[in-house]
Amino acid sequence: MSKRKAGLVLGVSSTASKSKLKNAHKKIMLLNHPDRGGSPYLAAKINEARDLLEAGKSEMTVIVNRVLFISRVLISGSF
Repeated sequence: MSKRKAGLVLGVSSTASKSKLKNAHKKIMLLNHPDRGGSPYLAAKINEARDLLEAGKSEMTVIVNRVLFISRVLISGSF
């Protein structure tokens, strides 16, 4: 599944924030959860979409944190 398709599944932009992803996932899962009569296949696809978009956010967070750390080290001169 592409990030674009994942965004369409959840009804959010592929660049949506983590909180928007979480809210969209919760809203859609309430309607499609297998324990509430929803399809296990659809629930799996919804989870796949969430995981794909959240993974991108986690990777971006790691990159941003590394850049901030390197910037602080360079500014402080303690390298």
